Amino acid sequence: MMDPLRSETLLSRLAAETRPSQGAKARLKNRIIGRIADGGILREARGSVAIPAGLRERVWTRVGARIADAGEAAGALRELRDFLRPSHVAAERVRRRWLSKLTPAAQVAMRPFVIKWAAAFAVFGLTVRLSPLLFLAPPTTAESLTVLLPTRGEVALSIGGAAWQQVREEQELRTGMMIRTEDGGEASIVLHDEAVVRLDGGTTVELQDLSDRKESAPDHTPTLVLYTGRVWVQGLIPAHIRGVTIATSYGLVTVKEGSVSVAEDEIVDVEVYDRRATVVKDGSEIILVSGERMQLWEGNIPMVKRIADARFEEEWPRQNLSRDAVHREDIADLQNQRLIRSAGILPTSPLYPVKRIAETMDVMLTIGGEARAEKRLQNAETRLNEAAALLASGQDMRESLEEYRGTMLALAGAEDDGSFIQFLVRQSVHERSAAMAAALPGDESYPLKKAVLEASATLPETVASEEDAQGELLVDALIALTKTVEAGDVKTARAIWVDLQPSLAAFHNEEFALRPEVQKEAQSLLTFFAVAISEVGTEVSEIDPELMSDITAYLPPALEPEVPVLSEEEVARIVQGIYDNIFVYHLQRPRLNQFRVEMTALAGHPEQGRILRRLAKLLPEGPEQFPERVQKEIVQLRWKNVAEEGVL
Repeated sequence: MMDPLRSETLLSRLAAETRPSQGAKARLKNRIIGRIADGGILREARGSVAIPAGLRERVWTRVGARIADAGEAAGALRELRDFLRPSHVAAERVRRRWLSKLTPAAQVAMRPFVIKWAAAFAVFGLTVRLSPLLFLAPPTTAESLTVLLPTRGEVALSIGGAAWQQVREEQELRTGMMIRTEDGGEASIVLHDEAVVRLDGGTTVELQDLSDRKESAPDHTPTLVLYTGRVWVQGLIPAHIRGVTIATSYGLVTVKEGSVSVAEDEIVDVEVYDRRATVVKDGSEIILVSGERMQLWEGNIPMVKRIADARFEEEWPRQNLSRDAVHREDIADLQNQRLIRSAGILPTSPLYPVKRIAETMDVMLTIGGEARAEKRLQNAETRLNEAAALLASGQDMRESLEEYRGTMLALAGAEDDGSFIQFLVRQSVHERSAAMAAALPGDESYPLKKAVLEASATLPETVASEEDAQGELLVDALIALTKTVEAGDVKTARAIWVDLQPSLAAFHNEEFALRPEVQKEAQSLLTFFAVAISEVGTEVSEIDPELMSDITAYLPPALEPEVPVLSEEEVARIVQGIYDNIFVYHLQRPRLNQFRVEMTALAGHPEQGRILRRLAKLLPEGPEQFPERVQKEIVQLRWKNVAEEGVL
């Protein structure tokens, strides 16, 4: 091994011998400068990095194509803008919160013993709040998204003008998307819990506005544009909240609560099969209720007409009405289950006092009056959730509901008009009513919806509208009335009618101004009930004279008595022939099919009413429910005769 000292000496000598002289450095520098001066190095560098002409052309072709096809990028930017933009509710909350901060608050000096007690409570409260999952109610479960459900045939989707892509499974939707169904195809657009839009074959739509319907916005902001084809809209939205609006070539159709068919072709055809809808054409609003239709085209004066009875038996309305009934029940149950899951510990649990202490301490340790009011509002909503859970388990929920009403009333009246706290209470009322809109009388969760509406009716006008709450309660009760009459339950109908008298008194009060669409629907339901009960009254002795006297005011004008065309023997022969044709068959389905054939053949007969009344007595009870079906035919005939008497 070489000695380290000798190695170091050798390296030093080598470094001295290999160091270039000053002359060598000067010569090397001159050569480099000379080559730079005559451009040799630059020419070599430029040649090595030069882009071939063909490659340059291909790059610019691709760049130009991207610039020309900027629709997708623009769509992405629009989506990013919508995502980053705060909602109307959030902006309003911030604005009201800062406005309230402008009012100076008086500062109160605290004595030493007050500070000690506050510190003691704080320590206790913090100890309780160490386990929020055990004592405080969990947050409300998030609602569903807006999704596309392809149900049959070919369904395609386009984003920002890009090429159409086939959709074969559930797809989340965003503003700006276009949806197309081919002939024979079918799809459904589910808008949270608020509505469902079903697309028939050969339909093209574009999504315009998928924002929260509880935000402040014009009532007829288009939700989607119908370019061609036919859609069916089922709405589950309260009257005081923005509805689902379909934009067509000749007007807008807004649906809140109801089932509506909208077809776009050379003319626009709007048909309402349940509840109501509003049509806007040339700035004028026309309200349609169940059983009414309207056609729109360029420059026409819209006229409201009755939907033909045979139309209800066609596949499009019959199938969709059946789906609507199932969907409404599913949504009502889903909304109720959300409340139950958010209830947390119930009053029947031994740990419930600890939960209430935790809530109290949570409020006490919250700094700021507005933040404290928000906590109290959350606790009030927890009482409503507890009531839902108690109701589901068959226990008494009245105490929880009373506490909910009391807290809401105290919060609504605690501040001056326009305060941030009142804004929070108003927003809570809107959200809660929307979260229970699907429930109708007879559903398990309807007592909760009724409690929320009754509570909102007692709040100040700056927070909630008494007319809106009473209007919804009135229409719900009238819907229950019509269902009981159609089912032949006269005794229950009588009981509901008695309970309804205070609401009817308010309905007839000129100072009690319902929304126009609610007013018309309520009047239509009252007329339908009066006609139905009067038809039943001619056959059922259980109808008492007092009820018959009450409904007289709601009956349509009496028609001129018709001179009998057929003798009693001829009517009896026709009725017996219908009976024999039906009971040629031994199975339920063929009998029902033959019944429909006979009803279609009987339509328009001058003695149709006499034949139907005689047939209702002759046909037996059974799984086919023939008497009830005949009774519905009688009610529809009466409606048809009323509609033909005057222009609606």
